[in-house]
Amino acid sequence: MTEHSTVTLIAMPADQKTKTLEKRPRGVFTAPTQCPACDAENTFKTKRKNGVETFRGESLPVTYECQACTKCGFTLLTVPQMKARVRLTVEACQKKHGLLTADETRRRRLALGCKTQQELADAAPSIAIATLKRLEAGQRVQDVATDCLLRRELRQLEEKQKRELMQKLLKKNKWSATYDPMTVNTDTFSYTRWNAVAVPAPEETCSSC
Repeated sequence: MTEHSTVTLIAMPADQKTKTLEKRPRGVFTAPTQCPACDAENTFKTKRKNGVETFRGESLPVTYECQACTKCGFTLLTVPQMKARVRLTVEACQKKHGLLTADETRRRRLALGCKTQQELADAAPSIAIATLKRLEAGQRVQDVATDCLLRRELRQLEEKQKRELMQKLLKKNKWSATYDPMTVNTDTFSYTRWNAVAVPAPEETCSSC
């Protein structure tokens, strides 16, 4: 939901030809002082609710925050709570189908040293910046092809980062090594033990000796 202004027409007498336009900001929520269901005063409190959301023909269990009347249980949502429920529903759908979620994508981007989405898009040109923005905002469930492309690009960048890290470590300790560089779980970005044999570099000797 974008933060724009909406225009409301106010009814005027028939003999008055002009119409007055009143601009009203959207997205501004003020909790009612009276419950519309039981007429109780000042009874709305924030609570967590377990619900089932229908998304793309699927029923997904979602736990979200809402405003609830403490007397009769009538519930309503603020604008931020509505947006949060959409993000939670999208995330539930992604987890059900084994797709990358917004939090996972953001965490892996930051682990790569990309502070902004544009930096990741520049490092991986095949990933559109618009796709990253929608995905990290939790507004979109990507298709399988897009998910595979994103995982491949992230994996390649992570492998490059790990190779560079290993080379720096070897150079710092004056070691030489032979190793299989990719013995890590790149999908969850959890480091495991390197399959490496690191030994001190041999001393330089004269060629005539």
